[in-house]
Amino acid sequence: NDNDDGDGDKNDNGSKNTDSKNQREKAPKNGVPHGTRPLDKAKIPKGSHNKIKKGVGNGPKDWTGITPDGDVIINDGYGNAVNMGPYQDYL
Repeated sequence: NDNDDGDGDKNDNGSKNTDSKNQREKAPKNGVPHGTRPLDKAKIPKGSHNKIKKGVGNGPKDWTGITPDGDVIINDGYGNAVNMGPYQDYL
């Protein structure tokens, strides 16, 4: 019995399943707006990457993208894109 409570974490002997954490490090598979670029490839002001990642609650390895309109896109941990609004809101 792995005590799976349905939330994506396995509570087996106190160890946590890191599948959703690892998934957040990849580009989302579903719902990414056309033209979205990874944060490090987006045309945004230098020095803003860390502020944006911190603002949306992403860690250093978590995938973060910017749409052509300037919205921040993150991976929800399950392969779905989540629009976090304009990157300027996090500067």
